[in-house]
Amino acid sequence: MAPNRLRQLREENGLSQIELGNRLGVTQQSVFAWEHGKTVPQIQTAIALSQIYNVSLDYLMGLSDNPNPNKKPTASGDELKSNTIERVKNLPEPVLVKLLELLDVIQANQGADSITEDPRRPLPQSGSE
Repeated sequence: MAPNRLRQLREENGLSQIELGNRLGVTQQSVFAWEHGKTVPQIQTAIALSQIYNVSLDYLMGLSDNPNPNKKPTASGDELKSNTIERVKNLPEPVLVKLLELLDVIQANQGADSITEDPRRPLPQSGSE
């Protein structure tokens, strides 16, 4: 376990040692001991810590500097536009035509923002199929 990381995460989450101990069902003394490298939490407690802080166990243990290795990095708006343009450039013309039809449907029937509300909701069908 990485003692400094445990303390840093606790402080970043605005928790005292007592509050964290209460959430985990352990004493403040246990939290203190982990943060000072005197003992390590049991595996079930380490899992609970990773869930509370939303980080991987590898990050908690100091084996990785990436707190969320499975989380895809989010691109800024400019990066997203640039990546999208690059991907579209390589599409064959028939696919581009369909893509433009789909964009027209989205803009006409839903608006650009509403497709992020529920990505599982089916898009309306265009009449040009």
